Amino acid sequence: MSSAAWHTVPSWTLISTRDRGIVPELQRFQASRARSRTVEVPSSHLPMHSRPDAVAALIRSAARTVTS
Repeated sequence: MSSAAWHTVPSWTLISTRDRGIVPELQRFQASRARSRTVEVPSSHLPMHSRPDAVAALIRSAARTVTS
């Protein structure tokens, strides 16, 4: 039986601290469980619309980490 990828593959999570669809506490729990590197932003449920700079920075950081 194989394991879920989040057990072995590095992950990153952007936590939206003003999300009312998925509360930040649950986002933090899930990120912690996956051992994700996290960034928190004061954003609602769609940070790619309200904080595209933070989303892009997280993606760039992840890309640099896995390609180094």
